[in-house]
Amino acid sequence: MKKQKTFLKPLRVSTFFALKKVAYQAAFAGKEYGYNAEWKKLYIECYPPSSLVFLFERVVTVYKDFFQNAIKKEEGMRLLQELEEKFERLNTVIGSTMDFIKAAEEAFENSGEPFGKVEFNCPNCYSKAKAIRLSTPENPTHSVTIRAACNGCGTAMMN
Repeated sequence: MKKQKTFLKPLRVSTFFALKKVAYQAAFAGKEYGYNAEWKKLYIECYPPSSLVFLFERVVTVYKDFFQNAIKKEEGMRLLQELEEKFERLNTVIGSTMDFIKAAEEAFENSGEPFGKVEFNCPNCYSKAKAIRLSTPENPTHSVTIRAACNGCGTAMMN
């Protein structure tokens, strides 16, 4: 029998409060399953691996440990505070990276040329950054290659 592909759903949360809510629901459901492999597959492994899912899994573990009396409320609150700080740092990094990518894309739009080299101001440190866009139709992954880097802050991207 052929094994069917399972499609993973994205974890879409924009605030730590929303992440905690989804994690609480997953941990609470785990009580019914006894936190077994089936529960983990349904509530944690249903998301593709990412930094956000790693934090989600840690928050689920905090709630699970609290439900199982492995930690006290104060310890759980402390751990959730630490995870919230990591969540905020992650959002800051992702936000600055997206700003950098948008600035590189705008530089190509403003140049009017689909391929070549452009310079733009880095939105993170306001130094000069450079980007290159190449046509790479022989590449099996993507037909356009984009690379950009800022000498000021070290931000770099490559598709």
